[in-house]
Amino acid sequence: MNKLKLLVFLLLLQPALIAQRTCQEVLAVAESFLIDGNTENVGKILNQTKGKCEEDVTWYYIQFGYQTAVGNIDSATIFMNRAVKLFPKNDSIQFLLAQ
Repeated sequence: MNKLKLLVFLLLLQPALIAQRTCQEVLAVAESFLIDGNTENVGKILNQTKGKCEEDVTWYYIQFGYQTAVGNIDSATIFMNRAVKLFPKNDSIQFLLAQ
């Protein structure tokens, strides 16, 4: 992991700073970690943003990817189904359905 990513991650994980960041900013970091296969940090970000970002489609998209990456296929399906109900016309969710 490069040093810049680590620095951004450490700053974003501080609860006071998470409260000041938008969901998109924090979830962009989580998505980057997910792409890198760093599921531990993705899980931490998802847990810390649960109350704040559940209305953001990206949160569910990353949850689906995270649950799939750690082998929780049943949980991945649950998050996909929730996302379809909450965001029926979103392209990211339609992409999940197509897989």
